[in-house]
Amino acid sequence: MNECIPLRLVRDGVCHCTPNQVGGQSTKCDDESSGAGQDFRSKIIFSLICDHTTHLYPKLIDGRNQTDETDCEQWACNNIYTRCNNWWNCPNGADELNCNPLPVLNCSSDSHICGSFKTNELICLPIGKANDGVVDCIGATDEPNICRLGARAIEDGTFHCLNSSRRSCIRWYQVCDGTPHCKNGEDEHICSSISDNEPNTWFCESSDSDAVSDPQNVFCGPFYKVDYIAIVSSHFKLEKTPRLHTTKAAGKISHTQSLHPTAETKSHRQRCHRGLDLQVWLNKKSNLTELVCLCPPSFYGNQCQFQNQRISVTVQFLVSSDSIEIPIIIVFSLMDNSSQQMIHSNEQITYLSKRYCQKKFNFYLLYSARPKDANKEYFIHIDIYERETLTHRGSMLKIILFTFLPVYRLSFQMNVPSIFDKPENCLDNQCINGKCIKYFDDLNGRTFCQCKPGLSGRHCDISHHCTCSSDSLCIGTLQSNRSICVCPLQKMGSRCLLNNTFLCENNKKPICLNGGRCLIINEYRTIDKQVICICSKAFTGERCETLQTKITVAFGNGISVPAAIYMHFITVAEKKMPQHATNYKIIPFGQRSVTIYWPYEFHLMFIEWNEKYYLSILQKQHNLSAIIQRTLHPSDRCLHINELFNKTVLNLHILHRIKYYHQPCSSQPLACFYDETYLCICQYHYGKHVSNCMEFAHNNTQRCSSRSGCMHGGDCLQDNLICPTTSLCVCAKCYYGTQCQLSTYGFSLSLDAILGYHIQPKYGISNQSYLVILSIIITTIVIVVSLINVILSLITFKDKVIRQSGCGIYLLCSSIFILLTSVIFALKFSILLLSHIKLIQNQVFLKAQCYCIDFLLRFCLTMDQWLIACVSIERSFIVIKGLNFNKKKTRSLANWVIFVLLSVVIGTTIHDPIHRKLFIESNDEQNRIWCVVEYPTAMQLYNSIISISHLVLPFLINITSAILIITISTKQQVNLQKRRTFKRVLQEEIQKHRSFLIGPFVLTILGIPRLILTVVSGCMESGNHSWLFLLGYYISLIPTLLTFVLFILPSTTYKQAFDKAVREYKSALRRCLPG
Repeated sequence: MNECIPLRLVRDGVCHCTPNQVGGQSTKCDDESSGAGQDFRSKIIFSLICDHTTHLYPKLIDGRNQTDETDCEQWACNNIYTRCNNWWNCPNGADELNCNPLPVLNCSSDSHICGSFKTNELICLPIGKANDGVVDCIGATDEPNICRLGARAIEDGTFHCLNSSRRSCIRWYQVCDGTPHCKNGEDEHICSSISDNEPNTWFCESSDSDAVSDPQNVFCGPFYKVDYIAIVSSHFKLEKTPRLHTTKAAGKISHTQSLHPTAETKSHRQRCHRGLDLQVWLNKKSNLTELVCLCPPSFYGNQCQFQNQRISVTVQFLVSSDSIEIPIIIVFSLMDNSSQQMIHSNEQITYLSKRYCQKKFNFYLLYSARPKDANKEYFIHIDIYERETLTHRGSMLKIILFTFLPVYRLSFQMNVPSIFDKPENCLDNQCINGKCIKYFDDLNGRTFCQCKPGLSGRHCDISHHCTCSSDSLCIGTLQSNRSICVCPLQKMGSRCLLNNTFLCENNKKPICLNGGRCLIINEYRTIDKQVICICSKAFTGERCETLQTKITVAFGNGISVPAAIYMHFITVAEKKMPQHATNYKIIPFGQRSVTIYWPYEFHLMFIEWNEKYYLSILQKQHNLSAIIQRTLHPSDRCLHINELFNKTVLNLHILHRIKYYHQPCSSQPLACFYDETYLCICQYHYGKHVSNCMEFAHNNTQRCSSRSGCMHGGDCLQDNLICPTTSLCVCAKCYYGTQCQLSTYGFSLSLDAILGYHIQPKYGISNQSYLVILSIIITTIVIVVSLINVILSLITFKDKVIRQSGCGIYLLCSSIFILLTSVIFALKFSILLLSHIKLIQNQVFLKAQCYCIDFLLRFCLTMDQWLIACVSIERSFIVIKGLNFNKKKTRSLANWVIFVLLSVVIGTTIHDPIHRKLFIESNDEQNRIWCVVEYPTAMQLYNSIISISHLVLPFLINITSAILIITISTKQQVNLQKRRTFKRVLQEEIQKHRSFLIGPFVLTILGIPRLILTVVSGCMESGNHSWLFLLGYYISLIPTLLTFVLFILPSTTYKQAFDKAVREYKSALRRCLPG
């Protein structure tokens, strides 16, 4: 059936047309199907539940149709969303009490204000008379059920004709329209009694709100001021406050005069087309002048009447998350494909994503000749540099496809290489005086020659005189022989010869306040556009003049301090979904509080860890630059609904279950609770606690929209979805650091990853954490004991007789590698400590030690393990061979074994320095330089296999050797002495070969905890577990302390050689001392 409705009712949030029926259920509403109102007809919105108006289509659940208005027995009709919305959601209008207080009436708090149909005057109607079946007010405003029509209850703000023979309800726009619609005309009589307006004038629609009286406001409320669109579009909000009565001032506010007078325009013919008309004085004495035109780049001619052939470029830059706060210089050069590869024109842009997010840059690149050479092909070469360091990030290529066009339009988005996208070298280009580099992000793998200063051309074989300053970059020359210079931070001009620091000052005071860095983006623009300020973490604003909101969260008693937390910030907006932003913060080791600075408006903050939520901050108004301190207690935790409801309620459909959500807040002291869809807070509302719920995407954190700068598969989060100002990394398991640069896998766990973040850059050594102090003490002890062990061992093995067997050679080499280990470990620990407290900052030195220190330490430890394993193997052969053992052969064999071991260990660990690099971690809290290793996936697997092989195989050899020595020697003696018991023989053999057994036995015991820590524990998931892995790290060094104790003292031969060497040293000492 066709229906006709007024145009004003289309897409007003209410279904006026009869919905289509499919399978007994309503599906589509024609007058709402293309509007936003359709969404709320099928989506559960917490603010619209049980408001005595059906919004949802009926849904068949458990054999019956259910909507948002079914099963509402547990719902509070007077809540945050229904309070003072000009509509009676409670049967007696309790949700509208005292919403329009009038001082002249002085009504009690439990009375409604309405117009009496008897006297046409305002009266106070007790709530007991509301909805009691007796009409007391004009239009039956106290008896709303008379005219309500179920799902369409609010749609028209209906007026009841009291004296009609039947129940007659008319719509609000029919009241005071000059035509009586009620039988006795009361819809028109009422107008003259409360309005001085002209007849047929509906005062409720008056555009002059100041001219509407208090009686008129009371009269209009129930009929006209019900904003249904506002009701259905009402999302999460914190509180609805009563509207306070204000005295209306007489008269109208006059329009203020504009501060800037309107310019008087004159129409005249412009001589210079799109150019500036200038008068040039040729001779002042003779008053000789000439009119000339100053043309824009796109035009030329004496009147700018001709267009230049050109490339019109529109570009938008996209940076990775690690470069949001790093200023970048992008140089665009229009070049041809000749051997000279002349640069026809160029353009430089200084870009900072934090300031110019989503900005599109427009400029022209001109050809050097008119007309251009049609026989040549042209392209745009793009170089990218970091503004502050002039580090080359990479280069890109854009081909000009249709060279026949006089104006070529090129529009594109450009990915700026990240910090980790280093320019890739190549060998397929004959670069004579330069280096071959691959174009970044080029699918065809094209390359170019990056020439040295003073050289140009396709192969860098054309020399020219570079006129750039010595501290700038000279990247080429134009066809006019002018050098193209990229200036350092403090220089400007075409040749970078001018100092530009004066642009960052105003009356000798810095433009950027509170420690902000001044960045000059274009010295040729107007003063207010020449510079921008890069603010420190605590400040924001054009000149860093505003302090960001400082939030300090402490963990109270009863709460275990987590390793890291998510901070969910909720911003409440009228008629919009709440905005959700997420921050991630690592809790420093040993601290029970964390501080962050937040630059955006917010009203709620939840803290999450281990899938548990805590309500931390609730503020109705955001205060910029506020300092907020909050201590979390167990009572702040948001409970899951599984902890609040029984199974009967939990098994209900969400449409039914949500109607019980006021119960948790009203029945117990509770901060908040949540389910799979909603996150609810408990608020005090007019004498009772009610729930206030919003949709909350538990797993939908704001991931970086641009490319991630997080290493090792870390998730990148940003503070704003479109234009982030900061980003952070949530690391995968076994990685941590600001960009997940540190690996904590047991096979590649370094001292940097274990101890690095415990070293505080701001403090001296004496003020460091107890773990750092303890590490210094243990390291000192290890080094001293190791040196003593090495000295005593070398004294022993200087005897040539001891070195006649393979064991002697193995132990001598082991002592040498232990000495190297001690020295290298001392350097490693010292450099780590001093670099993190900023006493060593030379990057060249740190890069050199990064490549070699960890590799050499790993190499020496591995060699020592294998050499001790070789000692165990040879001792097993001694027992097996007995008298047939040949020392000379083993001595010759030992030299070959050591050579093979050197080759194998170097070959299997040489990948380590190849994949190491220096990583500079820079933020406002800490600036550190790390030595990190980054393996590809296949190389990570290879490294794990090699590491576990070097650990487990010597361990197994030591165990096997000990077992073989005991087993074989015991069997031999049992066969020779058959009358003696096996147990007795075993005891004697253990005593006899104790010098052979002590070493493998002790090393096996020491290897077990290290093996468990490395293999079973997997990786260090938190800095709070550092002590365990630090223990494992030092356990790996213990064998370097015990060579003398395990292999020399138990052996009679070695002990005699040591005693002999000591006697010789004593004799030499006595000879040297006088007397």
